[in-house]
Amino acid sequence: MNSARSHQDEGPLEERLKSKNFKVKMTAYSDLAQKYKDAESENDPIFGQYASQLHKYINENNPAAQENAILALKNYLERVTELSIDVKNTLKTLVDKAIGPGKPNIKLVSMEVLLLIFEKGDKEVVFGAITDQIANKNQKTSCAGV
Repeated sequence: MNSARSHQDEGPLEERLKSKNFKVKMTAYSDLAQKYKDAESENDPIFGQYASQLHKYINENNPAAQENAILALKNYLERVTELSIDVKNTLKTLVDKAIGPGKPNIKLVSMEVLLLIFEKGDKEVVFGAITDQIANKNQKTSCAGV
C-alpha cells in the first residue's frame, strides 16, 4: 500500500498525467491545479505546458479525478488573461461530460469554468460550441447546453 501511495506522489507530472491509474492521475490533476494557483504570473511556463491537454484531462471517467481536472482548468482560467486552450473542445467536453451527467459538485465547478471561458474566450467560438451542444442528440447534453 505504501508503494502505491508513493507512485501517486512521485515522478514527473507529465508522466503522472498520462497514467492509466485514476488515483495517480487524480493526484497529478490536483498537483497541476496547485501549480497554476501558485504560479507567480501568467508568464510562468506551466500555463503553456499543459494548456493544450486540459480538454482531454476533464474528459476523465472517474468523477473524483474529473473534479480535480476541472479544478485545474478553473485555476488556469482564473490566472490567464488570454486563453491558449482549445475552447471548442473544452466546452464540448465540459457540457457533454461534466455539466450534463456530472455530480452536483462537478456541475457547480463546471458552471464556474463555463463562465470564465465565456468571460475570456472568443465569443463567436464560445457560442458556436454551446450551440453545437444544444443540437446534440443526447437529451442531457442538449439540456446542459441550454
